Amino acid sequence: MKILVFNIKGGCAKSSLSYGLLQIMKDFQIITNDKGNGYNLVLPKEMYYLIPDNEEIPTFSDNDNLIYDFGGYPDKRLKNFILKNKTMPIIIPFQPELLSFQNAISTYNELKDLNNDNIIFVIARAKKNDYDVFKKQMEKLGIKKGLLEIKESKMFQNMWNKNESIKDIENNSLLKHTYKEVLSQLNKLKDEVLK
Repeated sequence: MKILVFNIKGGCAKSSLSYGLLQIMKDFQIITNDKGNGYNLVLPKEMYYLIPDNEEIPTFSDNDNLIYDFGGYPDKRLKNFILKNKTMPIIIPFQPELLSFQNAISTYNELKDLNNDNIIFVIARAKKNDYDVFKKQMEKLGIKKGLLEIKESKMFQNMWNKNESIKDIENNSLLKHTYKEVLSQLNKLKDEVLK
């Protein structure tokens, strides 16, 4: 299975979501074009692959489980890659603020005709009422796609800074209680992707 996580804007939690999904999905690896992603700090080398600028995006076999985390900038190779993987779910994360949302909509408009419209929007670092506000905006724009939220939490920051895995969190009753809502939302995203 292949999953693409992309927004043309940087700083939308693409790598955090990719890293979180990697930890709760069995036998997945990350493929990225982003040299500044930080995977080298938290993952063994065999768990991720950085695509050189002069190389096509590898598709590997259909049996490989891959999360493609694409940096927040246009990559000319992306269109051809999506056309080769038309059924691949695409996650478009965005921050709950105007510019990030506008970039998510621009990303959607660029990608929607390239695949079978298997696109999921995710509000990253969501706060109270963000879901309702952005769902209404999507409806006003005529976008009837899935929208999920991942509440604002220190869980992802700790995963990067403290190399704290989701398994570590689930094995610590206090951390598991503290992050239970975010863990539930991340699992909901996993279930949506696997539909």
